[in-house]
Amino acid sequence: MTVKQGENSEIIRTGDRFVDYLNLVKEGKATDGFRLGADIDLAGKTLPEIGEMTYAFGQNFMIKNWTSSSSLFGKIGSSASVKNLVLDASCVLTMPSSEGNFGFIATENHGTIENVVNAATASAPTIGAGNKGLICGVNAGVLANCTNKGNLVASTT
Repeated sequence: MTVKQGENSEIIRTGDRFVDYLNLVKEGKATDGFRLGADIDLAGKTLPEIGEMTYAFGQNFMIKNWTSSSSLFGKIGSSASVKNLVLDASCVLTMPSSEGNFGFIATENHGTIENVVNAATASAPTIGAGNKGLICGVNAGVLANCTNKGNLVASTT
């Protein structure tokens, strides 16, 4: 990671920096000080799988051009939060057909998901057993003021 003079290394302004941040989360080396400083374009980016999010994250920006069939965060821990985030309509989301719980922000929430908007349409070729959601699969924490503006397009075959 390269930090420019006068720039806070915890402000995320690019897709590459967002991937760097997620790798820090995965390794347990992030802090609650990280926040978005711009809309994030994830075109062509591969995101690491995050087993558990244990930090506070958000800041009134959008994630754009994310192509995914997995959760942004597997589990949001009891002291963690994802707030003030928008999944833009440019995202291409596919609900996995496997059995089990699933959500595009988190498979399980034990912390707080607040003021999150999904504007992307998600496709679902088939939907296996389990709790599925466009934002969260299973909520055992706080899920507040979240909105889904996208559609879920399921196969009829």
